[in-house]
Amino acid sequence: TSLTYVYVPGSNTLSGSVAALTSLTYLEVTGSNTLSGSVAGLTSLTYLAVYGSNTLSGSVAALTSLTYLYVTGSNTLSGSVAALTSLTVLVVTGGLNTISWDVGPLVNLSTFQCHDNALSQAQVDAILLAMYTARVGYVAATKTANLGGTNADPSGVYQNAAPPTTGLEYKYKLV
Repeated sequence: TSLTYVYVPGSNTLSGSVAALTSLTYLEVTGSNTLSGSVAGLTSLTYLAVYGSNTLSGSVAALTSLTYLYVTGSNTLSGSVAALTSLTVLVVTGGLNTISWDVGPLVNLSTFQCHDNALSQAQVDAILLAMYTARVGYVAATKTANLGGTNADPSGVYQNAAPPTTGLEYKYKLV
């Protein structure tokens, strides 16, 4: 329980739950592992990367120390990211992840990717609205965002509107 760093690459038979590893600050699990458990209580984490088909689960909402959250593939992580205001990198793509995209308060983000999540047009528009509304608070010198892939296209016409009212108008202003 005193581990602070865990990196598990590839396809391993390492099994057990990470839930009791509450001292972790770094957790990276790649490939196809049977490492399981909820990450919800790992509130010391600053770095969480989960790639591939793992059996990690739980809400990320209480992981307020995170600066890096990267989740791809078939994991069952969930929860709102709204309280994760220290995040500089947020990447959640594909798979069974049910992260709630409350990105407005995340003004420290420099990288935001949520492509290939089969988001509806309303969800994409809501993300763009939240980013547009919070735009003056962003602190990163350079910012990137990707909402493409299997997500629906934003609504409206890509144009300069004052004030913007559709997803593509928010996108125009953000770009």
